[in-house]
Amino acid sequence: MSSNPTVLFDNSKNQYSIKRRIGSGGEGDVYEINEVTSIELVAKIYKESITDEKIEKLLVMVNAFDDKLQGIAAWPRELLMDKNGHVRGFLMPRVKDHKPIHELFNPSARKKYFPSADWAFLVNAAKNTVAAFHTIHSHGFVVGDVNEGNLMVSSSSTVKFIDCDSFQVSKNGKVYPCEVGVPMYTPPELQARKSFRDSIRTVNHDVFGMAVICFQLLFMGRHPYVGIYQGPDIT
Repeated sequence: MSSNPTVLFDNSKNQYSIKRRIGSGGEGDVYEINEVTSIELVAKIYKESITDEKIEKLLVMVNAFDDKLQGIAAWPRELLMDKNGHVRGFLMPRVKDHKPIHELFNPSARKKYFPSADWAFLVNAAKNTVAAFHTIHSHGFVVGDVNEGNLMVSSSSTVKFIDCDSFQVSKNGKVYPCEVGVPMYTPPELQARKSFRDSIRTVNHDVFGMAVICFQLLFMGRHPYVGIYQGPDIT
């Protein structure tokens, strides 16, 4: 395992000094930076060295960065290298004052984190969820790993994606797949897969997971397929 550097550089040799860790995941950790930028940025630093293909994927994402993606996602903005030129992570917009979306659709958590949320708020959050997915899809990308942990919602019902470097992206006919998935939000035709490493997801696959999340928002966290029919046989 490589140690975390205290100073990293972007492609223009701008220097960024790493501060306090504010988040941790399987692949990497998220840190504040000392530098003041036009929008508040944070650094995701990988715990292990990443492959050339992963670097290619990140470059596709960095080159696609625009205001629309910035508005709905912690999207990679610049690659970060150490003094030897090895890619260690990337800069991305900070997502502040948002909670994981399951804190909104879970009734008990909603009382704690969104005490004033009413039906109109839930409907608006669902609309904003759909809009966020549409933005990703309109750029030619697919979320892939739709789940309740990578969608964040604010007290004003705005919705943003995190962990975007796991998304499925493509460039010039080459697809960089999303290698993970959560069964609860995976459509039936993909449920038997033991691995998504070689699976090409589609917008329709995303829309299944998106619809499940919208259903959960509007029906107190219940999954649309949670029920078990107990009546007589029907045609």
